[in-house]
Amino acid sequence: MTSGQPSAVTPKINGDEDVPKPRHFPALDGLRFVFAFWVLMSHMHVIPLFSVFGTRPWAVLLSKAWNTVAFGTAAVIGFFVVSGFCIHLPMKNLEHVNWRNYFLRRFSRILVPLVAALILLRLTSGGFELLGRNSVLWTWITWSLFCEEVYYALYPLVLRARQRWGWRWIIASAFLLSGTLLIWKRGAMYWIDLGALPTAGVLYPVWLLGCVLAEKASQPLVIPSSSLWGWRGVVWAASVACGLAHFRLGISFTRTMVPFGILCFFWIHRELGRTSEKATARALASAGAWSYSLYLVHGPAGELAARLTGGPADRSISGWLFHLAFVLTFSYVFFRLVERPSHRFARRWVVSPPAKAPSVTVRRDVLVS
Repeated sequence: MTSGQPSAVTPKINGDEDVPKPRHFPALDGLRFVFAFWVLMSHMHVIPLFSVFGTRPWAVLLSKAWNTVAFGTAAVIGFFVVSGFCIHLPMKNLEHVNWRNYFLRRFSRILVPLVAALILLRLTSGGFELLGRNSVLWTWITWSLFCEEVYYALYPLVLRARQRWGWRWIIASAFLLSGTLLIWKRGAMYWIDLGALPTAGVLYPVWLLGCVLAEKASQPLVIPSSSLWGWRGVVWAASVACGLAHFRLGISFTRTMVPFGILCFFWIHRELGRTSEKATARALASAGAWSYSLYLVHGPAGELAARLTGGPADRSISGWLFHLAFVLTFSYVFFRLVERPSHRFARRWVVSPPAKAPSVTVRRDVLVS
């Protein structure tokens, strides 16, 4: 769920090579917003179409079934794929990286809005535990940000290993680690049961697949719209199945999210081919810029909306629409006041040095051919 822009390819620093023009992937901009909205719907519930029928047993049953269409944990897994793509795309051809600036840039973009969101959460929730087993940093939506910070910290080592051995061994090792952790923690039903670092290890292959996807960005798969909608339908159906398996069958999402991440990898690879404004709605792509803000503050914004209306969002259709409008507006204002300034602040740290450097041969393997 990184808030960085995924659309620019950084020029190679390779002697007198021509500098390629930046390439934009509006499909990914739109997907970032879709994933954030997906999480919002899982917490807020989709529009209560059956609320007009009251508490009749059949209406309650239909409402419960209707609310299963949005499983937020699956959307976070999609975020991880996009995050790996965003981090690796501008770095994959650099032969010299200022890692100090890389860390300053990454952490300022993530942590400044996070601190502001935690302040809002404290004001709306009345209090939380900052440190310890029940830390809000792990029990709230910020569990995914913890994982991403781990991945950012490991990325310099990953980039060096990729240059030396290629992606095959990195991905294989990550899947081996993930499987080992799942066997070790086989009784864990939730991420909090699994633990912070083990969760990061379990989901690490998904983030790395995003990096592999960045290697494939120069050759996106262009498929017919009908086929793309088919892929979207399959991904949505798989997310619903994972949610039902967790809550109804006792098959924890700690075991299903890595396979779901593999499915997202193949799906998003096909989304990359939809680069025209006709394929990706302009408004949806623009909204991707403030998707991180929506992800961070939809909870506190929802609390404020509930106080204004005197009840939860799913009591009536009109109340739900008010909540939705309030949360989206609040998130956009947060983006303008907090997240966007943090982006501008982060840009002062240049990751790629301007000086020329000798060419370095990077090994290619089957995964990125």
